[in-house]
Formats: sequence, C-alpha cells, structure tokens
Amino acid sequence: MTMLRKRPGAWVAFALFALSSSARAQAPTLKITPVTEELSRFGIEEVDADAPIQLEWAASVFSNETYDYELTYDTPSTETSSAARVELDDTVTGNENQGSIESGKKVTISIRPTQIVPKTHLPSTGGANKATRKIVLRVYRAASPFESGSSASASWSFDYDTKRPPAPTISGVVPGENRLEVSWNEPSDETDVDSYELLYRVLATTSSVPDASTLDSNTFTESAGTVSKTATHGSVEGEALVNGAYVGVAIRSIDAFGNLGIPSAAAVGRPQEVSDFYELYRQRGGTDDGGFCFIATAAYGSYSHPLVRILRTYRDVVLETGPIGRAVVRLYYSVSPPIADAVRAHPILRFVVRTALVPLALFALASMVLPFLALVYVLLRRARLFGAVTGVLLLMSAPANASLPGSREEISVGFELRGGPYLPEIGHDGSTVTGATAFSDVFGHTPNPLYTLGVDLLLYRGIGSAGVGGTFGFMQFVGRGVYGDSGANSHDTTVMNILPLTLEAFYRFDWLVEELSIPFVPYARGGLAYHFWWVTTGTGDIARSGDAVGRGGKLGLVGRVGVAFVLNVFEPAAARSLYESTGIRSTALFGEVLASKVDGFASDGIVLSDQTWNLGMYFEF
Repeated sequence: MTMLRKRPGAWVAFALFALSSSARAQAPTLKITPVTEELSRFGIEEVDADAPIQLEWAASVFSNETYDYELTYDTPSTETSSAARVELDDTVTGNENQGSIESGKKVTISIRPTQIVPKTHLPSTGGANKATRKIVLRVYRAASPFESGSSASASWSFDYDTKRPPAPTISGVVPGENRLEVSWNEPSDETDVDSYELLYRVLATTSSVPDASTLDSNTFTESAGTVSKTATHGSVEGEALVNGAYVGVAIRSIDAFGNLGIPSAAAVGRPQEVSDFYELYRQRGGTDDGGFCFIATAAYGSYSHPLVRILRTYRDVVLETGPIGRAVVRLYYSVSPPIADAVRAHPILRFVVRTALVPLALFALASMVLPFLALVYVLLRRARLFGAVTGVLLLMSAPANASLPGSREEISVGFELRGGPYLPEIGHDGSTVTGATAFSDVFGHTPNPLYTLGVDLLLYRGIGSAGVGGTFGFMQFVGRGVYGDSGANSHDTTVMNILPLTLEAFYRFDWLVEELSIPFVPYARGGLAYHFWWVTTGTGDIARSGDAVGRGGKLGLVGRVGVAFVLNVFEPAAARSLYESTGIRSTALFGEVLASKVDGFASDGIVLSDQTWNLGMYFEF
C-alpha cells in the first residue's frame, strides 16, 4: 500500500488488472437432470394425467460477479434471439424460469407435461404429433448475457407422442374349444405400432349370428392379452368364453409410448366343441384311461415320485399279466378314489400311508429286479470263462500295445447321444390298435425325430465288455383337434408328449479295437422300457375325456443291435492327448436298429412300440 501511495501510476495498473480479470471470467459448469428419470417420455396417458415433473440443476461459478439464468426451448446465440421461456407450474412458490444463481446451490423446478408439449399437439385441443424437444438452461454473467467466454448452457431432452397408432383390420375369426382364433391385416403404416391388443365382449346366446356392423367395438373392455407387432393372429380365451355363445372381438394397436389406438371394426365368432387327440381316441374306442396309482399319488403328491413309479411298474409287469392280478387291479381302482381323497386331505394320514408304502415298494422292486440281476450274473460268469479260453488261443496274434489309452481293468462310464425317427405303433398306417384312426386323423403317419441321452456303467472287461445303462429322451407329436360335429380339423393345437426311459444291459465286442486296432465294435443292448405320455389341449391343459385323464405310462421291452466306428485308431497320439486332458478314453460314431414292444405287456390302451434306426455318438471315460 505504501508503494501505491508513492507511485500513483500503480493504482492505474491495479485497476486495469482487475478489469482484465473480470473480463476473462470463466464459464460456469452446469448439470440439469430430471428427479424422476422415467419421466422423459410422455404418451397420451402421461399428458392427460399432467403429473408434475421436477428438474434439478446446479451451476458452479468461478467468479465473484453476479450470474443469471434462464430456461428456454432454444439456445440464443445473439441478443436478438426470440427464444421462448419455459412455462413453469405457477402453483409452486418460488418456481421461476429466470433469475440470479448462487454458485453450487441446487435449484429444483416443477413443470407439467401440458406446459412443455406444444399447445397444438395436446389431445385436449385435438392435436396429435410425435417429436423430441429440449429444455435449455443458460447461465451467464449479468453484464454480458451473450458472451461466450463467461456463459454456459445445458439441456434436458424429452420425447412426446400424442398421436394414436393406426388400427389393423380383422381378416378372420375361427372357432375353437372355448376360444376363438383371430387373424388380422396390419395397418398400411405400421411404423408407429409396437404391439397389438385383442379385445372382446361376450354377447347373448342366440341361434342367429349377431350383425357385427351394429356392434360398437369401443364397448369391448375385456382384454385377451397383447401380441408382438410381427404377429398376424392370436387367441381370444377366458373363463367367460363358452362353447355356443357368440363373442364380439376387435383389435387395436399400441405404440412404444403405450398409446392405445382406436379399436378396429368388430367381428363376431362363436366357440364350439373341439376334440383333442385324447378325446378323439376315447370316442373311437380307445381304452387307455391314463390312470396312475391313486392312493400312492395322493400320499406322495406326484405321480412321478420314484416309489409311485415302482408301484405302477409292478402293476404293469406283474399284476396285469395274469387274470388274478388284473382282477386285483380292477378292484383297487373301484375302491381307491375315495380313500385317496381322504389321504390327500389329512397330513397325518399322508405320513402314515407314505411310511406303509415304503416296504411294499421295496418288495415290488426286488421281485422285478432280482431275477434280472441273477440272469446277468450267470451270463457274466459264462462270458468270463469263455473269455479266458479264447484269450489263450488268440494271445500269440495280439499286438504289443492296445489301441485305446487307459487300463482295461478299470470300471468306466460311457455317454451316448443318439437320434432317429420314431412313430408309435398306434400311429402306423393300417395299425389295428384300438383308437389308431384318431392318431392318424390328428397327427398323420409321419415319424418325428426322437433324441435321447444315455449313460452306461461298464462292469466287465474280457473278450469284449459288458455293463448296464439307461437312457431318456423327449419328443412331441403336434396336430390339430377336430370339430365334434363335422370331424374337420380345427385351429386348436393338440400335442402328444412322449418321454421314453430305458434300463438296459449291453455287450460290446470291443476286443477287435483293443487288441487288433480294427475300428469296428459290434454291440447289442436290451432291457426294460417305460414311456411316459401326456396329451395337451389347445389351451395347454392336460386333456380329459369324462373321468379319464390324458396322461399315463407304458412298460415294455426294448432291444437294439448296431456297430460303432471307433475314431481313436486314426489319430492315436491325439486320442491319448485327449484322454490325458479330459479323461475321454474313446470316441465312436454308431448306427443301430431298434425294436421296442411298449404295450404294458399286452395290456389294453395306447401302444408305443416301434421298429426304427438310430445314429449317434459315444464317449467312454
């Protein structure tokens, strides 16, 4: 200060420096965000609701001067700009679209959709449009509102759509079982369509068809659900739809903003009775009632419980094969339903029955499995003796090194994946199985692919190898139900699902590849098969015909013979490397022929037997 008194010119330099610093004031930093991020898109519903939207913003100012702000729809670049200021909710105290700003202080403003959507685009004024708009916050030094070096702007964009999507046109209504199948043509301009909604109203039951042109589709308030914009048909179903009652249907578009289009012109249809495969099978004399063990199912809560399966298998394998056993089964089915209802209703009784059924199931399992295991034991004993004699005779001609890596003394595991055509005997052309015409009328005579997975346990190695294994698969036959009055195929889908299980013993003559490097392995497999089956209706429910339920299982026998082609012999080094890194001892491709007799050992009902071929791949670990 003393220096300034002694040198008056310093006052002038200091003043010029201060003015220069003020002139070089830095631009503020800004951030503007909606408090509720989801409210950056407005459809007709949001605009009509006119719920307040809150925007929050703050500015950091690097100067001690006064800064002002304003909210507009544009960013003015000149002092002559005519940018309109944003209209804010005037019911909120202190809600301003311009004023002074303190550095770092957060400001919250309240605004309504009807204030930021142009008046000419509001549904209340009859307007409609789809656009994107920005709200711009500009903070500037009070003395220089358009000085680029000391001002800054930030914006918040929002989309609005007050235009209803166009309506499609119904092209057809086809009756189904307690449902209608509706088809439509998309609107000429479907760019604003995101999905379609089916609407309906049940009309009075009458013998005459209602005139669709007299129906107001705006009164169809029941929704049958929505489908994607790529769909051209959909199903109208619900508890109110019953066979014989006329139903008015319409369809409307929905856009990405959730705007509902005007419903299309009305159409009329009437659901009518459709027989699915199981109903048609029963109508044409089929006797399979699809029943399971009533009391055991009630006790364990599922017909697929392992103990229930054992008891069902015992019924099919043992009891159903003789007249006395069949009489016992008929007696059981006549008296067990009320007992099963009582068991199902009382937890303590369920516990008692479950406990009592365990030894019964173990006895049933032992009576079926022990004879089979005894036979396998005898065969393996004989095979071991035969292997010892043959091994001595062929020892001189055996090569020094086996073709397959790993020890042949180890018990190993095998996995297989196979597939081939499958058509149950009930579906064969000219089949004499009762109810076979129902299968052909619904599904035809074309085989469907059946893919199965299998797991083997190799228990014996000598002249060849032997063990036990199991497989499971899944496949479907899909068809159309038939109208009860005409027998013509309807649009209702009916599906027969089959899940085959097998338990097999097998023998593989792999001595050729083990000792002589000949890559062919003949094999044979055979054992028990159990096929679960169930039929569904057009609505996906399990089919029923009176008291009979369209689901069940069939026990039988299966056998297959084939030849495997072992790939190891072509690249022994690669095979050994694969074995060391993954444990896969051999890899083979195979082909086989298969014959199954799955008819519950000649019991009445659906016959799932077949003769076919398979191709597959086998891995031994």
